[in-house]
Amino acid sequence: MIKQAVQDSNYSVDEMGKVYSRFGWEMNGSKNSAGYKQIFTYNEGKKTGSYLVHRMVWEAFNGPVPEGYVVDHINRDNSDNRLENLRILTKQQNGLNNGKKGYSKVKDRWIVKMKQHGINKYFGTFKLEEEAAAKAAVVREEYFNSLVSQNQYK
Repeated sequence: MIKQAVQDSNYSVDEMGKVYSRFGWEMNGSKNSAGYKQIFTYNEGKKTGSYLVHRMVWEAFNGPVPEGYVVDHINRDNSDNRLENLRILTKQQNGLNNGKKGYSKVKDRWIVKMKQHGINKYFGTFKLEEEAAAKAAVVREEYFNSLVSQNQYK
């Protein structure tokens, strides 16, 4: 299914994350410095804007992204703009899904600590990095899932 882009009526998008010009041509776009695919739009030969493809796809099928929310790539592949790979999260939820470790080495020990609701929380000290990594993964998953379950836009 193809829908008109909200950002510019001269463009449309499909569920596979492809963008089309008003003439039906598939637009290739380019990757920005963060690795997100973007499209530069033109009208009568003049550049009128640039738009992130994942936002174009989300908004065409689901409406505007509410303030304080972002469009997240579920599989963390910024170039995979298929509708089924996109979801809306708060900025805090998205930050938990960024793949950061949540643990660090201090002297001869590994410490697991993360910020939750703006407060630094301590989750333990471990001799082995593998133990710290496992604990951090559990904490991230539990906290992320609790936030997502509260997300009215999931």
